[in-house]
Amino acid sequence: MSPSVSWPIGSGWTCWTADREPTLTETLSADREHPTEPDPTALAKMLDVMPAGSHEWRGNAEIGSSRRLFGGQVIAQALVAAAADVSNADFAPRSVHAHFLRAGAPDLPVYYRVESLTDGRSFATRQVLAVQRPAGEPERIIAVAIAAFHRPETSTEHQTPMPQTAQPEDLESERVAPARTNPRVRLPFDLRTVPEDRDRPGSAARIQVWVRTRRALPPEPILQAAALVWIADFSLPWATDGPHAHEAGTRTGSSLDHTLWFHRPMTVTDWLFFDQVSPVYTGARGLAVGHFYTRDGAMVATAIQESLIRRA
Repeated sequence: MSPSVSWPIGSGWTCWTADREPTLTETLSADREHPTEPDPTALAKMLDVMPAGSHEWRGNAEIGSSRRLFGGQVIAQALVAAAADVSNADFAPRSVHAHFLRAGAPDLPVYYRVESLTDGRSFATRQVLAVQRPAGEPERIIAVAIAAFHRPETSTEHQTPMPQTAQPEDLESERVAPARTNPRVRLPFDLRTVPEDRDRPGSAARIQVWVRTRRALPPEPILQAAALVWIADFSLPWATDGPHAHEAGTRTGSSLDHTLWFHRPMTVTDWLFFDQVSPVYTGARGLAVGHFYTRDGAMVATAIQESLIRRA
């Protein structure tokens, strides 16, 4: 019996229910809001939030399946809302730690309620509740995030070296979205997966991807960081499930939490190498760790995600 897939989740594994996976070109051409040449402002619009009251911002749920929001967008907008609540323009995003609490409805906007936890000379911290308000029902908290900001400083440095890998020019751009994934989630990005090296130990639990935006994004550091949050929710779960893809049964999964640390300034318009590995999967919970590198080998961010993966 071959394995089948079902991802009923509120994160990167957005359910896609077509008989086959549409190519990105087909999806772009069929969607008036996303023509074959992507709107250069589309990604910035999808990351942006608007004031909706005292310490509250609103984001539109533009991307997702017919049943779930894309968690990467929710946490990216939560980070943008948190930054909007920090008055010191010198502060840069340091990290965001998020927990997905329940699935979000794609037909409702998301409100981001921001609470100040600390405001210091070097650091600021904000708690963000992502809520939806169905008509006639109590509001639903769909995610909670802690976003931290830091005034840049200088110091000595070290890092884990970037792995040797193929260059993006030698790889094909993604043309078909992964099974059960809404291609619109991935449209703003050029993704090029490094082929699996079956002779490398642990390769089944590793995914390596080059990624950049298809169009330039405004240079504000918070938008660059938010786009990286979005990207990080694409493939970390697949690294966790890779060694078990041959196993029989239907697997269902959901992202439980999602964390990024931003180490250095970067721009997602330039190629970034995302090296992802899963060190453990047990008790239906799997952990995946990923590092983002620039082409010259500078590590700019680290992402960690725990996922729930069940088989029946």
